[in-house]
Amino acid sequence: MKVIYFTSIMMLLSANAIATTVPDTSIESFLGLPSGTLDALSPDDATTGSAIKGSFNIQSGDTFSFDWLWTTDEEPNNLEFNDFSFYSLSLDGNGILADTFTPNGTLGAFSWTATTSGLLSFGIGVMDVNDEVVPSFLTVSNLSNGSASISSIGDVINNGGGSYSLSTANAVPIPATVWLFFSGLIGIIGIRKKD
Repeated sequence: MKVIYFTSIMMLLSANAIATTVPDTSIESFLGLPSGTLDALSPDDATTGSAIKGSFNIQSGDTFSFDWLWTTDEEPNNLEFNDFSFYSLSLDGNGILADTFTPNGTLGAFSWTATTSGLLSFGIGVMDVNDEVVPSFLTVSNLSNGSASISSIGDVINNGGGSYSLSTANAVPIPATVWLFFSGLIGIIGIRKKD
């Protein structure tokens, strides 16, 4: 079984000197969303942001999941500048992960189980609302597709800034893990006897 993980993805919302964000219309196009989708998720004007996308074949009953960390420099409970993070699933729809009404530093877990088989295209992003100055951040980790095969994953839109890394890990069967443990233990005992 092969499991794909994003170990660390940080998307920065800012129109300051770093200039790492892109307009909401560019993100909608990048994710294949109809125009106005991001504004519809917000009570106001989603202006700029960053996003990642990927796709893989999923079977009915498989689970797509990831962990996330929300941080923002916006004032808490700020309706006028209510920055938000979001997800988009081609087989299910769009939704909010967190916004300025979510406590700063909140850790969350997203999990979705497929009710039908097919190609799941997903997007995960963060948006600035009504300004392009005060940043908000979303860190995504442990992105997993269960046992589904990946056709593409890891595209990012953020105007060349920010950082993300993609790593793959193969599941290690228990017998191999135990074998490695005892090999290391024997090696340590062998080195200790020489001393």
